Amino acid sequence: MQFQFRGQAWPDVLDWFGEIAGMSVDWQELPGDYVNITTQRGYKVEEIRDLLNRLLLARGFTMLQQA
Repeated sequence: MQFQFRGQAWPDVLDWFGEIAGMSVDWQELPGDYVNITTQRGYKVEEIRDLLNRLLLARGFTMLQQA
């Protein structure tokens, strides 16, 4: 899946991710900035999670998945 976000708020991005991943997303706190990313190739859901998590980690946040 390819995707593009420009000036998108984090709650919207994570809601989108929850939909494509078939998961519910719950957060305590999110970064106050916006997501700007454009992919150049297709990504699997797991790769999208990793990519979003890298962006979150750069801002001092992380996304966890419960088994």
